[in-house]
Amino acid sequence: MRRWWRTIAPHRFALALVSITVAVLVASGVAVPRVLDTVADARLAAALAPEGDAEAVAAASVVLSADLDDFALGADTVDDVATTLARYPATVDEPLRSALGEAAWILSFPDVTAVAVDGSLLRIRVGTAPEYQGQWSIIEGTAPRPAAFGAPVEIALEQSVAARAGASVGTVWQGPDGSFAVTALIADAEGGPSAQDVFHRAVSSRVSATDDLVTVGAYVDPGSIATLGPQLARAQLVATLPVRAQGLRSGDVDGLEQAANKTSAQGTTLASGYPVTVSTRLSALLDRVRTAQDALVALTALLVAAPLGAAILLCALAVTAAERRRAGERRLVSARGAATGRVMACGAVEASLAATVGGVAGWALAVALTPRSTLPDAVATGLGLVFVVVAGVAALAAMCARQAVRPTRVPSVVRVARDGVVVAVALVSLSLLLGRGVPAAGVDPLLSLSVLLVAVSAGLVLARVLGPLVSPLAGVASRGRSLGVALALSRLARGGGRALQITGVTIAVATATLSLGLAQLTGDGISAAAFRSVGADVRACGDDASLAATSREAASVDGVAAVARVRRLDGIPVTGDGRLRPVTVLSASTVDLHRVAPPVPELGDTDPVPAVMSRSAAELLEGTLAVGGREVSGAAVVDDDVLPSFADSWVLLDDRAAEALAAPVGASCLVITVMPDSPPGLVASRLRDADPGLEVVDVASATAQRLAAPTAATILGLLAGAAALAVLTALALSVITEAAAAPERRRTRAVLSALGAGRVHGVVAVEAVPLATVAAIVGWGVGWVGVVVVAGAGGLADRLGIAAPLSIASVVAPAAASALIVGVIAAASTTTAAIAGRRRRARRDEGEERGT
Repeated sequence: MRRWWRTIAPHRFALALVSITVAVLVASGVAVPRVLDTVADARLAAALAPEGDAEAVAAASVVLSADLDDFALGADTVDDVATTLARYPATVDEPLRSALGEAAWILSFPDVTAVAVDGSLLRIRVGTAPEYQGQWSIIEGTAPRPAAFGAPVEIALEQSVAARAGASVGTVWQGPDGSFAVTALIADAEGGPSAQDVFHRAVSSRVSATDDLVTVGAYVDPGSIATLGPQLARAQLVATLPVRAQGLRSGDVDGLEQAANKTSAQGTTLASGYPVTVSTRLSALLDRVRTAQDALVALTALLVAAPLGAAILLCALAVTAAERRRAGERRLVSARGAATGRVMACGAVEASLAATVGGVAGWALAVALTPRSTLPDAVATGLGLVFVVVAGVAALAAMCARQAVRPTRVPSVVRVARDGVVVAVALVSLSLLLGRGVPAAGVDPLLSLSVLLVAVSAGLVLARVLGPLVSPLAGVASRGRSLGVALALSRLARGGGRALQITGVTIAVATATLSLGLAQLTGDGISAAAFRSVGADVRACGDDASLAATSREAASVDGVAAVARVRRLDGIPVTGDGRLRPVTVLSASTVDLHRVAPPVPELGDTDPVPAVMSRSAAELLEGTLAVGGREVSGAAVVDDDVLPSFADSWVLLDDRAAEALAAPVGASCLVITVMPDSPPGLVASRLRDADPGLEVVDVASATAQRLAAPTAATILGLLAGAAALAVLTALALSVITEAAAAPERRRTRAVLSALGAGRVHGVVAVEAVPLATVAAIVGWGVGWVGVVVVAGAGGLADRLGIAAPLSIASVVAPAAASALIVGVIAAASTTTAAIAGRRRRARRDEGEERGT
């Protein structure tokens, strides 16, 4: 044991490099799948528990609906529905059964007509929501009591509904189907039935040139069903069972989708026998989750292929360097009678021990630093990767040991053919990626390796042509006075370790360029998406009357450059060639709005009315356009997201033209542009302080929210890790290359010393810097090929929402990284050579002292 240790102790530095490179390779191979699995779980949880998005909330639920007649409406209806909902989850397959939350149901009767206090007509939609009514907040009055025959039906109204209908506690509405008495006002609830489009909050529709018909939603006691059922004859039952993310993992997506499709197809029945329709949009929601995850996996495969290829190359270089240092010992052992197989086995065992230490350390580090993963084969996969890497290192070490004992020369024809195959495969991969893009599902190994293959082929081609190009320079330098330059150029012309080193530098710079370029595009794309979602630097929405005063205050806030108020007008018909189209009507002072959103032109007050429409509206409207019965001409077309997201299809009128329509305002928002030196968040904070009732959002907070999303955070983390790994790769590459070249440099110095030449300077710098510079230029170009592929033909950027035009920063940052990598290689090479030289001189001085 001691003898064996004495043989490898002088080479512990080289073997330590083997352990380190193997650790990096294994850690990367284990960490990336674990991170992706964790992100998939987070994305599924976010999809099933959305915040502030009514559409997403509705999609993440199972809905049971039924139309009940008067025979199904009675005193036992509540118990019938409750029993049915309690039994229903048992009929659903796993994992959907365990994911179903507590059901909430709403029973709504047909709209009835009544006369308001001022004599105007209104429609009342009465209904009951037992779960919601059990926890509502009564602002004024008392909760309704069960209705009795011949007595007014007691109802409760939300505050906003009561304000729109001009009602208060004690208001009585008379109608042909009975009278309704308001006994309670309750607080508006964003998650209540009215937010689920079952009860409408004071929806207005135009019935004449000047009159609107208001429909209000009113709550009655569940005990009123027995009275109202026979009177109104029918009712609609809607029960919602939310799908909870707790306990679900990304691997359950397929099972969830199958269970959702099955339950929609089979339906169910009430305990009393009435059929119930089951519907859910869960399948579409899960399909979007799967699509986003597939796009992330495809981008990750494209990103990590080059760093992992560089890590594999570094492992090969480390093993080659370690065996090159021991080449003399291998030949000596063989000369003493050891068989070639024994020498190969010895080299394989020693390298495998170093690789095993590094592999286990890398696996343990990846497991400790990455989030917990539910991959069932996480341990087996990690240990399997360690075994594969150790076996590869052992085989490579055995080949190097045999080469040291029995050198074999690969024919030039074979080398050219091998390089030609690599270049051909790279060209095919790149052409397929540019032509077809990354697949929507799954990972195509050939397409994912395109950037790595292009980098490898570029490095090989450069390595083959560099020798003939440098040979004339080496001949000229050999006749000069600088011996160091001549030796460096001579070694470059001979190609000592040139192919692997150039390929490694090319991959490192391509990785850094790809990572930094995509990071800049990702940041720009997220910022642009946040700005589109807000509609301006700051957006504040609320009651139209309060916003009218707030807009004047907002204009006086420090840092505000322009303010405009955009309103949605309800009940205004929009027709194209006489056909009614689902288009929302907006109004604003276009003079103010043009300052906030320059694409919106300023409109005049003429007849026919000028307007601005979104592209989605332009696709719906053909021929003669009329808004509220008034002809519109000269409508300018702009993007859908130029204005706040009231709807995709919209038509904008100037406030002066909209006044003639006398339409009720359904929603109102302020859009604000701030000065370049003013933070949007500060302006938004001042608006919240001025009116706490406003819903205020700014670009900074929207951007931060998007950056914190699982996809964006993972992409930026992967890009940062790949860029850092590229710099570390360059550092390790220079150290390993110099360590491999040390024996040759030592023999060269010994020969020069025997010839009487003094110390030679500049060999390492002249050899490392030009080679690294040329390889960096090639790698920079290869990296930009990857950026263009991902941002353009690959289609990944659009699928992940990170598409953005190229900026100056996206060009400067990769160029600076390339220069940094060249500097790192030069500094590391010269430093490693200097340290090795000092150690040699120390050992020589120590030997001389012992001799004396």
